[in-house]
Amino acid sequence: MLVPVVACAILTLFALLGARNAGKYWRVDFGPHPQPPPWWGYGRTLWRANLVAGPSWAAGGVCLILAGWAMILAKVGFLPMALAKPVFGAGLVGLLTFIGLGIVVAAFGRPKFLILPGLRRGPFLVGQ
Repeated sequence: MLVPVVACAILTLFALLGARNAGKYWRVDFGPHPQPPPWWGYGRTLWRANLVAGPSWAAGGVCLILAGWAMILAKVGFLPMALAKPVFGAGLVGLLTFIGLGIVVAAFGRPKFLILPGLRRGPFLVGQ
């Protein structure tokens, strides 16, 4: 039982740190070809695709954390299992939905409101 709690706690910590720093990324103009960090080994195109789909990936991560904490709290006894199962199911559906939406956003650049303002001009994976 300790491993899921530690994993969820680490994911929650990363999510909170990311949310604290999200505002500075929303205002940055990355330009048409942002440079990936040195540890990224998959090329500039996939780095840009991940930046474009970042808000969708983040929303999927929040759904995953919600589903994980719901089941952990149910196993410990703080939450009734009758409530935890629908929350877990909704979290998994949200995760899969936002992963699919992130793929569409990275590939086609639509819908524009999910893309950071500095990256809305393109290019995207399809149509480069």
